[in-house]
Amino acid sequence: MVKKFLILIVLLLIPVVYASETLKKEDWYDTSKNYTVDSLGFRVIFSSGDVELVQVKLLDDRLLVPLSDCKTLGSYKFCFDDTRFDPHEGQGTIDYGTDKEYHQVHLKIYKNEVDIIDLGVDHLFSKESVIIGDPISVKVTITNNNDVALYDVKVVETIPDSFVIQSFAGSSRIGDKIQWTGKLEKGGTAIFSYNLIGTKEFSGKINCTSYLDNKTVQYSTKIDVKDPSDFLKVTPIWIQNTIDQFEEGTFSFDVLNAMNDSDTESRLAIDMQLKIPESMRLTSRTLSTGGRGVLTEKASLGQGEKITHSIRFRPDYPGVMKMELSVDAIINQAKARYDKNITVIVPSEGISILQQRSKITYVPGDDGWINLSIWNRDKTNDFNDVDVIVISNDTVIKVIKHTPFNIIKSDEKLYLAYVGFTVPNRSTTIAVNLTFKSSKGMKFSEEKIFTIYSPESNNSVMTASWDIGVVNSSKQSNLTIANTSSTIDTKAGKKTVTVTDKMDDPVQIMNLRWVLIGGALIIIMFFAVLGWMKWKKPGYKPLSDIDVDDVEINSLADNDIGSKEEISDDNIKKSQKRTSLDPPKKGK
Repeated sequence: MVKKFLILIVLLLIPVVYASETLKKEDWYDTSKNYTVDSLGFRVIFSSGDVELVQVKLLDDRLLVPLSDCKTLGSYKFCFDDTRFDPHEGQGTIDYGTDKEYHQVHLKIYKNEVDIIDLGVDHLFSKESVIIGDPISVKVTITNNNDVALYDVKVVETIPDSFVIQSFAGSSRIGDKIQWTGKLEKGGTAIFSYNLIGTKEFSGKINCTSYLDNKTVQYSTKIDVKDPSDFLKVTPIWIQNTIDQFEEGTFSFDVLNAMNDSDTESRLAIDMQLKIPESMRLTSRTLSTGGRGVLTEKASLGQGEKITHSIRFRPDYPGVMKMELSVDAIINQAKARYDKNITVIVPSEGISILQQRSKITYVPGDDGWINLSIWNRDKTNDFNDVDVIVISNDTVIKVIKHTPFNIIKSDEKLYLAYVGFTVPNRSTTIAVNLTFKSSKGMKFSEEKIFTIYSPESNNSVMTASWDIGVVNSSKQSNLTIANTSSTIDTKAGKKTVTVTDKMDDPVQIMNLRWVLIGGALIIIMFFAVLGWMKWKKPGYKPLSDIDVDDVEINSLADNDIGSKEEISDDNIKKSQKRTSLDPPKKGK
């Protein structure tokens, strides 16, 4: 009795060694090994290599403690293999020989219940808000808060595709997952770590899942990966973007590092570039020269820091000039880019092309004309080497190329060209190209396009609106006459087309209705006059009713103008009697 009591005490004092893998219900263990009986008794060797003491010393070929009553070792129970147990609980075996030195016994192995909630997982991120290219270090600590050891504990980190795994320690990698698997003693801890780099913008969570006895718990840590463009703020600043040719223009821009305290502490490496056209002459600048037509500058900006650059320039000649501004912000391996096209408008130096067109209503085959003149509206400057070429894309249009002018004085108007045309049965255009130099030697170039609208066939009649007037100077706004309706009579019937035309000044539009009314009034007056002329006065005969035989007419040749003969009253009466054209008295 005392001996049995001592054996039980020894069993209680034997230290428990836990397996490094949890024995799941679907797992089977069969050692199939022979064990020599020694002073410690028999042991079960699991597939993991861990050894559990089952029994000490044999007694009459029987285990000292009946396994049918089960024996608890740590978090496992070992029970005799009989029909009372579900085989899906798993089993192990002990083999020993028939010579009483070796014996065989079948065991059932049970896992005691543990609570996965008591398995603590703690994430520690070096940064929770980073910029693309910034590294992130992650440390994961696993703690066993259960009262027993835990086997086959698994913790898996799932990495989103916005990150690249650079390194890991104390764990293994399976695709996009970092995994740790192992045994945790009661109150024990395990640590593994890994390093990431954000490769694209991301705002979400990195999920961590712990597995224990077919139970899972998920942990999440929010992290943001921001694009550097979120912090790169570029503000173009115009003093004015429309300037006269001889004025000085100014353009500047600000570059700001818009990071705040919650963002990464990295500085922005700024690379700036400004391309300017050849027609722009710089008078001052704060950027360095990087080559022909290119200005560059580099800077490093911390949180909230700003830098400003500017240029001053004069245009060489009128037109539309474009500058290209680009700013790169580099952080580690990430880059943000800002691009902007800046337009500079330089209007002509006060010169206008005057135009006057012929008719309002056209039919195919009609002749038309456009008179063109130029006007130097500048009050102080003359223009030299003026040359105007009128070009048409249609052979029907009769084009005159104007002989170049030598000079146009300030505020002077000169006749330019007469363009005659026969209206075709299709629309066409006339282009007027004008080149000249200012008194300061700067070259100008302009083009005006005139459109001649025409019906679609020879059996069509088109009513359209034409402008008569002058284009504006460079300092006035364009006037657009939109949705001008025109009615066309064709074989198929009437249809209305809409034409949008542009004129550079308000113009006087002739109204066909008033022309028709005026023509009708003229016709009425003509017939009225004709009727009046045929009207006969009472008491007189027309000359056609007089008998010429009753009339005697004395020629001036019958009289001697130089004679001194007195003209008597009788002679005057006789003459009056002979030449009288009075109508005969009634009754004769």
